[in-house]
Amino acid sequence: MKERSIIIRRTSSYSSPNFSKLISLEDIDWIACAGTMSDTGDTYWVDFFREVMAKYGFKDSDPWKTPLERIIGYISQAESYKKGYYKKALKALIQSKGYEDFLGSDLKEYYDKVNGEIQAYLDGVEKNAEFKDDLVIYEVKPKYDIKSILSTIISRRLYPDKTVILILDDRRDKLKLKLSFRRTDFKKDMSKLAKESLKGLTDMSPGGHIPAAGGALWRIKLAEFKKRVAEVNSSGTIDVTPR
Repeated sequence: MKERSIIIRRTSSYSSPNFSKLISLEDIDWIACAGTMSDTGDTYWVDFFREVMAKYGFKDSDPWKTPLERIIGYISQAESYKKGYYKKALKALIQSKGYEDFLGSDLKEYYDKVNGEIQAYLDGVEKNAEFKDDLVIYEVKPKYDIKSILSTIISRRLYPDKTVILILDDRRDKLKLKLSFRRTDFKKDMSKLAKESLKGLTDMSPGGHIPAAGGALWRIKLAEFKKRVAEVNSSGTIDVTPR
């Protein structure tokens, strides 16, 4: 059980396909896929995902339209429901005999409650978000901690060819806002966008990689940030050169 726990922890990142070359992940490859997807790494490891999805009989070529998305939801929504509940998710992963067994666990209760809020914000994007060219800025005030998963879903499902920025309150500091940057088609670098658009507007260093980044912003600088991020997003300085 202890060895399985260590392996699960190591495979829950987008380095997991490489890890599979060192040790057999045959019985937990679905966990490796879910962990990789949560950091938008599925576009890097197409062959690995194709092999795993074929193994489990997932019909859709997009992993985000298979039970893998629900697996991510079970894990992330548990922690979103209540801080520290990731431990419950980890325990369920360790004890499960497969992805179907995991999806039948008690985590469904948390998933259903948090997912209801996620769906409400998804339904409200078109009406409440700000749109400019290929930029989508969406301010939300969720009850649960859904910043990362909500921005990822909006980008993947609704606007894969646009830059998506989610803005929400920082619960630990009322003077700040949290930001989540997403771009599914890899045509613009979200890490560069975060760094360039937040210069002088925060006391924290934004971080991330091409498809996903995060940062924080002084609340009083919101209007300035919106103007600057639109300029940087359309400037061409963050465009990614095709390989």
